[in-house]
Amino acid sequence: MAKEKYHDKGYKELLSKRRNFINFLRHFVKKTWVGLLDEESLHLCDKGFVDSFFRELESDLIYYAKVEGRPVYFYVLLELQSSVDYTMPFRVFKYIAAILMRVFNDTPEEERSRADFCLPAVVPIIFYNGDGGWFVKQSFKEVTVQQVTNKILKKSIYKT
Repeated sequence: MAKEKYHDKGYKELLSKRRNFINFLRHFVKKTWVGLLDEESLHLCDKGFVDSFFRELESDLIYYAKVEGRPVYFYVLLELQSSVDYTMPFRVFKYIAAILMRVFNDTPEEERSRADFCLPAVVPIIFYNGDGGWFVKQSFKEVTVQQVTNKILKKSIYKT
C-alpha cells in the first residue's frame, strides 16, 4: 500500500469519529462558526448519500450538521500528497456542486420551488502534507476570468 493511501485511511478513521472531527475543527480552524457547532448535531453521511460521481472520485468524509438552525455539509478531502494540486479549486467546485445537486434532487419539488428555499452551505476541508507551501488559489472564483466576465455583464445588462 502506498504511503499516502495508508495515511489517508488513518486520518479517515480518526476523523470519522464526531468528537475527533469537532476537536480537529476547534484546534485548526480559527473561525467563529466553529464555536457554534454541537457534537450532537454532527452526523457522518453514509456513502449511500453520494452518487456515482463520488464513487469515481473516492470522496472521503461528509458530515452534516445544523448551525444556528441552518443545514451545513462539511466535505473533508483527505488527499495527502507530496505535491501541490493546482486543479484543486475546480475539483472542490465539482464536489460542492455534486453535494448540492444531491440535496436539490432529494428535496420535494414543492419545497424547492418555494421562494424561501435555500440550499445548504458546503464547507470543504482539504488536507495537504507536502513539503512546500500551499500555493493554490483558494477559491473557484480565482481560477475564472471573473474580472472580464463582470465587465461584460455590466455592459450587457440594460434597465428598461
